[in-house]
Amino acid sequence: MKKQILLLCMITASVFVTFADKTIYVAPAVQGTGDGTSAANACTFTNVLGSTTPVVSATVPLDATGFTTIILPSGGSFQEKTGSATSARIVFPASCKVIIEGNNSTLSGYANDTRILRVGTGGNITIKNIIFKDGAHLAAPGAAIFFGGDDLVISNCTFDNNNSEDGGAITSRGKNVKISNSCFKNNKISGTNGAAIVHTGTTTGGSLSVENTTFYNNTGASAKPCYGTAICTAYDNYPNAGGTKGYLNTVDITNCTFFANKSATNLTEGYATVYLSELVAGTNSTTATFVNNIFYGNSNCGIYIAGVKQTVKLINNVIVGDSYSNVSGSGIYDNGVIAGSTIANGRPAITGYNNYIVAKTPTSASISELSSGTNGNTFATIASQNDIDLLGLSSALQTSVLVPYLAITTSSSPLVEKGISLFSGVTIPSTDSRGVTRGSGTTGTKFDIGAYEFDNLTTNIQNVMEESFVLRQTSGEISIESLDGKYLQVNIYSTTGQSIYSVNANKLLTIQKNQLPKGVMILTVNNGIKSVAKKMVL
Repeated sequence: MKKQILLLCMITASVFVTFADKTIYVAPAVQGTGDGTSAANACTFTNVLGSTTPVVSATVPLDATGFTTIILPSGGSFQEKTGSATSARIVFPASCKVIIEGNNSTLSGYANDTRILRVGTGGNITIKNIIFKDGAHLAAPGAAIFFGGDDLVISNCTFDNNNSEDGGAITSRGKNVKISNSCFKNNKISGTNGAAIVHTGTTTGGSLSVENTTFYNNTGASAKPCYGTAICTAYDNYPNAGGTKGYLNTVDITNCTFFANKSATNLTEGYATVYLSELVAGTNSTTATFVNNIFYGNSNCGIYIAGVKQTVKLINNVIVGDSYSNVSGSGIYDNGVIAGSTIANGRPAITGYNNYIVAKTPTSASISELSSGTNGNTFATIASQNDIDLLGLSSALQTSVLVPYLAITTSSSPLVEKGISLFSGVTIPSTDSRGVTRGSGTTGTKFDIGAYEFDNLTTNIQNVMEESFVLRQTSGEISIESLDGKYLQVNIYSTTGQSIYSVNANKLLTIQKNQLPKGVMILTVNNGIKSVAKKMVL
């Protein structure tokens, strides 16, 4: 009997080892033995996933039951040429569990009508530190990523110049999508929905969370309306998709910057930067929360609320219209927040605290519950360019860091110290989009409105302990130590945004101060999940 028990334990242990989580190193070309066990013996995506779709004959298969971590080389460049012309270059199977550590590698499109990455039903995938560039899928949605799974987590990624029918960079018909510390720029669509992102959830609900992320110069198609020049929470109108539908239970947009996103047409309503689509009939309802965001110079409207089944909370947001010269002409519309239905028609009342809206029409006529002067809100109808200039916002993005930002340039800005730090049921982050601590600098202890905190950087680095790294400073050097062996993205830049120093490190990095210019510098350390920013006086 004991022998039988021992044999059973041995078999169980063997099965556990066989199907334990695994790590695969992937490179643009096969390295060494190509078995994927190390960077020196890296395989390719084709080795892992087969020639066109995931196949059993792949030489280095994904883990059968656990998570597979795929590690790309630092700064690698991938242009996958396998796959059919109407599918995707990298296809992950249904129910996969994958983590991709990109290490600043670039995945770019190939040919003119093939998306870069696709994830099947039930998939669970985390993507870190990857540049998705030049994806093209003009006849269908999602040029960089098409997601049909359960959970998609994206951090520290850039989506640049991707072009599809709808959802220019990402289209999700999956369930939960979470995006952080990322940038969507120059993406475009030939259809009408979501120049950067379309996400609908599934028939049983879903969620969208976007934080510390910038949307810049994403554009709709020529001579067509654009429902969401950045984000649309609905199905695209792709054939067989079942029409335009939304199922999301929660939408959370936090510490994000929306700048110069464009629609080709300009009408009174509907064509917003963030379009909260009407939900399908039934019991579904959405709670959408916007905290500490900035909308500046976008076409038509900041936020559009369709239908009567969306509960919306607005805390510490600034929405600024296009420049006065662009919004003052005949037939040109410039709106802050629009609701398609009134409270009398069944729409839940909007909750709004400490928002600052400057637009030709700050709120639409159907929004009767919000007004300037209540709950710390300030709504100003544009009469001249001065109404925008007094905010003291930079008119251009500073782009020397992963997540570009619009700075507040003066302490006299009405956005400074006008935000709130606590609100029941809402998480208000204690840092801004750069990872800078709010309310702890020379200007006082209150939070600023928007995604940028004015002049609240700590003026000296001592010891900073995070879960995955330690940051130390002495009189002669700065050291950054990775505690888990994963890559850290380290940047030093001037207060004007000029890049001074940039490197990826996965062990101990030591920077000699005498190698850096004198003056005030900003050091950022990013572990793929969290960013920490500190001011240095050298």
